[in-house]
Amino acid sequence: MDTAMRARAGAAAVLAGAGLLLTAACGSGSAAAPAVVASPAGTPAGGPPAATRSAEDTVTGYLRAVDAHDAATARSYLAPECRRDFDGEGGSFEDWVADVVSVRLRSMPPAVTQTGLEGQFPAYRDLVEFGVTYDAVFRTPTASETSGPQSRFVVVGRDRARGVPLILEIGSGP
Repeated sequence: MDTAMRARAGAAAVLAGAGLLLTAACGSGSAAAPAVVASPAGTPAGGPPAATRSAEDTVTGYLRAVDAHDAATARSYLAPECRRDFDGEGGSFEDWVADVVSVRLRSMPPAVTQTGLEGQFPAYRDLVEFGVTYDAVFRTPTASETSGPQSRFVVVGRDRARGVPLILEIGSGP
């Protein structure tokens, strides 16, 4: 499975979403929605410091970092479990980020509180899911990852030990 496909599958698994990788609540975005604007490389793409950022800041920060080709910052928004999904499917997360030309958020309705996932993510609290729609352009489109509108579900939870919200899963299916 190539890196782009892995990202989508891991997302499906999430990210691999943010309007982009979110749960089944994916919608059809509006072209009038504001675009995600990338932060300069090396700056926190998500805005607020990790301990005070919201679940929404986590998703938009992740997308900004991917759009800025800042794989290290993008990876910092992912929980270890989500990182393993990306790293375990061939290719590398860094290669996938490098293949992304741009990501523009189209739509991200308010988060939906998730119950029933606590067993899957016991180290996290305040689990929420976003349905994200975004436009993505890839340098090397594949059969599983083409340029154009994308819908993903993204599950975010707050790490119980550190209090930091992280992306737990990015997916494309219900």
